[in-house]
Amino acid sequence: MFRLLDNESLSTCGIVMGEILQGALDENEYQELSENLSGLIFLEANVSVYHGAGRLSYELRKKGRSIPLTDAIIATLAIRHGQTLWTRDAHFRGIPGLKLK
Repeated sequence: MFRLLDNESLSTCGIVMGEILQGALDENEYQELSENLSGLIFLEANVSVYHGAGRLSYELRKKGRSIPLTDAIIATLAIRHGQTLWTRDAHFRGIPGLKLK
């Protein structure tokens, strides 16, 4: 699954892990996904991350943009850990300090 990304330092968080696992088509795929995800660096969301996500969401809303809180948490984790977020989700575009790929 991640063979093409061997040279990158990959990480995930609980929200992303849950989203990926819920999309498994069958038990075999679930097990394969779970095994692949377990090899990634796991970023924990603590109280500070939730405060940061609330602040990010608040600041964006003041500018007329609204994003799901789950996306604000993911973005906050990526920013705080200096990670590049791999996504196609347009919610993440234009978030200050967030690197996208």
